[in-house]
Amino acid sequence: MSTDQRLPKWASVAFSARCAEHLLPILDSVWPNRDESNDAMFSGALNAARTSAANGKLVSDYPDVDVAITSLAGQITLTKRGLIESIGLPINSDHWSLVENIATVFAKTSETAHAQPNQAHEIAVEGFAWAQEVAASDTALINRMHEEFASLRQESLNWRHNTAVEWDGSAWLGKTPVPWWKIWATNGG
Repeated sequence: MSTDQRLPKWASVAFSARCAEHLLPILDSVWPNRDESNDAMFSGALNAARTSAANGKLVSDYPDVDVAITSLAGQITLTKRGLIESIGLPINSDHWSLVENIATVFAKTSETAHAQPNQAHEIAVEGFAWAQEVAASDTALINRMHEEFASLRQESLNWRHNTAVEWDGSAWLGKTPVPWWKIWATNGG
């Protein structure tokens, strides 16, 4: 993914969320027994990003998710480096790096949603790099993410930063909001 193929803000968020979503099966395989609060943290981050992208505006239904997911990635990093005692997560230490990287992808997804329009693409690219790191042995998954980016980039050529975007399971859908003055004029304003 090159940075000269910039995505508009909500397209960046939608793509970032899609990358995170692709990693859920890997997360389930390396941390199958995560508790409800950790599961809610990952699903909350994904749902907040999807909903924000689909509405073309930031939703704040999940205010603590950003802090929690970033904190989890940081705690795993510090534990791996021996800087703090084990954080007590029931994750095999062989899988800490994978969980840390997956948490980083989810954190980048959230960060993309909160970013200024001119910064969202770069943050989404960072998240995509982390997603590729996680999926390193799954070339089919990496290729799928590249294909989804290419199709999103093609679809978004005429979109603006305020274009709402969602993935319908097979294609990207962009919905440009109606400007307020057109609504006002139509309603006899």
